[in-house]
Amino acid sequence: MSTYSQYSQNLGQTYSFYSPTDISGIIFEFTAINVSSRTNVAPSFEYNAAAGYTNVSAIAMINVPASSLNNLFYFQGYDFAANSTISPEMYGINASFKFNYTYSNASLTYGAINKAPNVSPQLKADYVNYLAYAITGGYNLADIFSNELSLIQGVVNMDTSFNNLINASISNLVNTPTANSSVINLNNSSIYFDTSSNQTLYIQSAKTLLDGFLSIANTPRGELFYTDIQNQALLPININASVAPFVGYYTIPFRAGDILSIRLVYVPFNGNASSIIGDNLLYNRSYKIMLRCV
Repeated sequence: MSTYSQYSQNLGQTYSFYSPTDISGIIFEFTAINVSSRTNVAPSFEYNAAAGYTNVSAIAMINVPASSLNNLFYFQGYDFAANSTISPEMYGINASFKFNYTYSNASLTYGAINKAPNVSPQLKADYVNYLAYAITGGYNLADIFSNELSLIQGVVNMDTSFNNLINASISNLVNTPTANSSVINLNNSSIYFDTSSNQTLYIQSAKTLLDGFLSIANTPRGELFYTDIQNQALLPININASVAPFVGYYTIPFRAGDILSIRLVYVPFNGNASSIIGDNLLYNRSYKIMLRCV
């Protein structure tokens, strides 16, 4: 996709790196993050409404500090201070990294169930509107429920569950060694490194992100990336990179304007394809969450 405008309305999520023409940053789809969590609040009703259901997906965005993502992705390569050609030997993920975002406050950019003109509903409201829509087959306002506020709070409470699931998945990397992998302590964190032959989504995501930056080397964002790597070559962790085996360690930094996308799946109280009343089925609702760096 050539523009952010196109991307922000594309319900698909592929294994991709984009350099849009209408924003200053890059867009990276971190497909390794695809987690599901079940709401712990069941809807209750003011009246009995029975109808069909249509499954939809949506896209939402939340602003995050760029610095909050800067120590997630790494690569291991030769001494960049002596040779400005980036030649990665290994790709890394920070197994100590902690996601801690309030996804429920993300603003819907596309696919909202009930959207007033010029208003972007928050995810927590959209999900409860979705429940109303799914149960009635058309009525999409949360006031159908007698426990609307509890349902919204239930979505808010799921933020912690999603963060815990993501963090557990990342931290488990240290328990999946391969013949070439290693765990290096950098910046008080455990960084899991492996070669590109490791086909796990985490290592392949780090490779795709780095390859993406290398492919835009002659653009303003690509030049900024090279400057960031050059500055890291002078850090204490790379002080010995100028001697054998000439290895340096580098984070893949994010900057304001960049977007990292993940996928979250909200599972109804009774599970996917479950009913609350009558024959009405509630299905999982997935959101592409764009973490926009500011």
